[in-house]
Amino acid sequence: MFLSPSMVSSVIERFKEGGWVDSQHKMEYFFLFLILKRLGISIKDPVTNNDFKTGSIKRNLVMDSLQQTTALFDPTEIPGKYCSLGIFAFDNANTPGFKYFNGGTVWERLPGRISDTIDNTLRDYFLDRKVTNNGTREFTLRQNYLEILTGSSFLDGRRINVFLLASWMYRFHNFENVKDISHLSFLTYLRDLFYQDYNINENEKKRLLKEEIIDASFSDGHISGPQIRKQLPEIKSQIQQKTFEFEQINPNLTYTRYLDIRKRMIMNPNEIYDVLKQRKQVVLFGPPGTGKTFMANKVKEVKRDGKRVFKEEDTLIIQFHPSYRYEDFIGGIGWNPEDKTPSIIEGQFLRMCKKAHQNPSQNFLLIIDEINRGNLSNIFGEAIMALERECKVRISKEFLAKKLAVTDDGFFVIPENLYILGTMNSTDRSLALVDYALRRRFAFIRMDFDSRELENYYSQTGRSPEIRYNGKVFSVIEFAIKLNERIEKVLGREMILGQSYFMSKSSKWTLGEFMRLFNYSLLPMLEEYTFGKSEKMEEILIDLNKRFVDEDEFWKAVQGYLER
Repeated sequence: MFLSPSMVSSVIERFKEGGWVDSQHKMEYFFLFLILKRLGISIKDPVTNNDFKTGSIKRNLVMDSLQQTTALFDPTEIPGKYCSLGIFAFDNANTPGFKYFNGGTVWERLPGRISDTIDNTLRDYFLDRKVTNNGTREFTLRQNYLEILTGSSFLDGRRINVFLLASWMYRFHNFENVKDISHLSFLTYLRDLFYQDYNINENEKKRLLKEEIIDASFSDGHISGPQIRKQLPEIKSQIQQKTFEFEQINPNLTYTRYLDIRKRMIMNPNEIYDVLKQRKQVVLFGPPGTGKTFMANKVKEVKRDGKRVFKEEDTLIIQFHPSYRYEDFIGGIGWNPEDKTPSIIEGQFLRMCKKAHQNPSQNFLLIIDEINRGNLSNIFGEAIMALERECKVRISKEFLAKKLAVTDDGFFVIPENLYILGTMNSTDRSLALVDYALRRRFAFIRMDFDSRELENYYSQTGRSPEIRYNGKVFSVIEFAIKLNERIEKVLGREMILGQSYFMSKSSKWTLGEFMRLFNYSLLPMLEEYTFGKSEKMEEILIDLNKRFVDEDEFWKAVQGYLER
């Protein structure tokens, strides 16, 4: 399956309207930055002039990248001159004509022209050059290359819609196993395919690119060269009707393999278990809705060699709160309901330590939800030292020591086969307030908002994140990304909203359902975060800073918010 000709034609029209190139801006060279990225350039890693020469091991990769970024012909044609035009140069309204890349040079010789352009032009912008003793010219990205690319000579404060860019790059790509996947799942796959092929790092994603959902469609054949050239009046490409084989350098990243890779990229229970096995004590922390408790419950179901590591009867889930005490956790004097008298009562943690000590061949898991809501020093008491595992501790109160001991010789210990997994809401209480003696004995794994988790959720459940209204559409995921970007900018990273807020329980979102989510979940949460300060709310929400009753008004406000 290929991207449909109508989809690619729509992409071309969008770039024609972009106003990317004029006498001030040099976006016609942006495709060279992409080619260099695919070749592996960075601030430290060089690309050399030899990489563009005939016989170089990277020569085929250069040709493939040049085809993806600039080719005005399709795989059934063989190019001559005037066949290379970067997509940002499709708009020639502000230039005397199309800014071909070395239009007078035949296609096969263009790699040499790329080397010359890098040396003679791009060195004035975002590249540094070093000449080795044998005369090889090595090019690396300048330390401030992102400031230059986002500055007045290139993007000038704008960002590129990655879905449009990737659709152009893979206009001739034969996609497998994508016919029945959701619209958003495919766009996400297309985006990540581009990110992988062109080695796009996180800073480049944030500063150079943006995500605005576009329509996607497929067909049995790709767009043709004549169709592309027809959309660009006055194009004078020299083309012959023969078979020109585009050499695919990397094996296809099929959608099935892509899903497998994504599962491994996202924080998963197996990864957390591996950390837990090594450190014995782990805390999952992050903003609300990021899946901490959900993930903790998944860890208890982890399997090795086809068997669960933690049996259900060997797992205990407790929750800390301001009234939770040492006596509840370790033990102490409590009321005995059987004989209705005060007596020494074993706490939940102590009972589990004893059970683990008596069954050394089994693994035990204690999950402490909301671990930072209790007074940790008081709850753990002297047991904090026992978290070192090799330490044996005596209970300080002598009359309790024997009853609350784990070992036969009267010591309190935490057995090696007992693992502790806590969760912490980082907006509820600062991580800095957690007792330092406790902090250094735990490993901390951050759980943040992750749009990939949302994408996986909608893909795996068959639900749709799209909301359609009056013939238009937007994605709840797109809204979540935009909202969290503004929250992080105004309030900081700890105050973002987790992905669970944006997971629909119905098969399909309606505008009314999303409006109620906004009015009664998102808005109250932000009012609490900002202590009701109107200036902060307006900075985050702009025209959305109110409760809505009318769906038309809400739709317009959301559309305006996404376009900013």
